[in-house]
Formats: sequence, structure tokens, C-alpha cells
Amino acid sequence: MSLWEVVHLHEGVKHMLPMLHEHSNVAYGDSVSECVSILPCTAHLSKRASQTLNMLLHELLLHDADVYQHCLRMVDLAERVCVHMGMTRQERELTGLATLLHDIGKVGVAGTILHKTTGLDDNEWMKIRRHPEIGSRMLMAHGGVFARIAPFVRAHHERWDGGGYPYGLAGEAIPLSARIVTVVDAYDVMVSCRAYKSSGTYEETCVELARCAGSQFDPQIVQATLRVLGWLPVMANFELTWM
Repeated sequence: MSLWEVVHLHEGVKHMLPMLHEHSNVAYGDSVSECVSILPCTAHLSKRASQTLNMLLHELLLHDADVYQHCLRMVDLAERVCVHMGMTRQERELTGLATLLHDIGKVGVAGTILHKTTGLDDNEWMKIRRHPEIGSRMLMAHGGVFARIAPFVRAHHERWDGGGYPYGLAGEAIPLSARIVTVVDAYDVMVSCRAYKSSGTYEETCVELARCAGSQFDPQIVQATLRVLGWLPVMANFELTWM
């Protein structure tokens, strides 16, 4: 049984999620292959693709363990959102792989920038904003299933209103899997402690997701995510606005 399944057996879900989110870091001391082998999105990969995935994730782990852990944490929630939205097994697996590798391009960004505790200057922001395209090019170079998820990785910082990067795509021009990664990514960033910020509460994060629906995020994916998270106070107001 996964952490999310345990949580949803309890009525006090909103109070337990932050604790379990923090506790889930314990698993990341295991080897990359052991962590990855239990993920639903890797169940039908070929041996060669599995080896490539392990190699990419090992490279990410060596470059930045925090980013690696962030990517692993996101996969379970992304899978549950995909299930809630009725996606096929293949769609779920591709979305899961894109989630797992969405920040692989950060291996091309210096750790001093990724962990800077003060504001980034324009040049540093420019380097950070290159990581979706760096990651996409890395995945395209490996071909096969990795080439299929490359567009999702490239688009995971696009915004529903067209204000994102690298291409300023808007609405349904952004691939569905990328839109899911965007919301799940934002959720994990907000509830996690980073070098440049403290962690937000579960309630604050759900409210912020709802607030940004229709601007930063696809409203339907925000709705699905909030339902999976089970936070009904936000859902009541959200449905009045968007449904």
C-alpha cells in the first residue's frame, strides 16, 4: 500500500499529508534502480529503456539529490491524477515517466544556482529557464519512449494563460501530460522546504492551486488534483468558480 493509500484511509487526511510527505524522503536512500522498479510508470519498459532511465536518474541524483527526490515524490500524485481523469494505461505511464524526468535538464544548471538562497539575477534566471529545453534534447537523443515524453518535459513550465516558457504556449496547445506535470510540480514545490523558501502548509498549497486555476494551471487538472488530495473546503469554492 502506498503512502497516499494509507493517508486516504483516515478522515484527517489534510493533517497527515505534510507529515507523510516529509517522511517519504526516507525511501530515497535506496539505489536508483530499487526506487524506480516499484513505480507503475516503469512496469512495461524494455530492459534497454530501464537501463537508460536508471542512468539518467543516477546522473540527476549525483548532480542534485534534492531535485532527484522531488521528481520521485511527484510520481504517485501524478499517477492518481491521471487515474482520476480516466487516462489509459499508456497515457498514465508516459505521464509518469515525464514526471520522473521533468527536471532532468537541471543537470545542465550549476548547483550554485539551483541552491542559491538569495534572489537570482537575470543571467541566472536565463540559465534556470533553459532546463526544459536541455531536458527535452537529452531525452530526444535517447529515442524511443524518451523521445515520446520529450515534448511533455519541454512544456512543463508553460502556463494555461500563455505566460510561461520556453514557447509561450497556452491552453490545450500545451500537451495534457505537461499540464499535469505542471500542477503536480507546483504542489510538491509549495509543500517542500527549499534553499530559498520554507515549506507551505497543505491548506495553503491547495488554496494557491485553486487561486491559480485558469491563469497558471488548467482548471480541470487543478480540480482533479484537489479531489485526489481530498481537500473539500477548497473544492466547494473552486466548483462555484469553474464548474
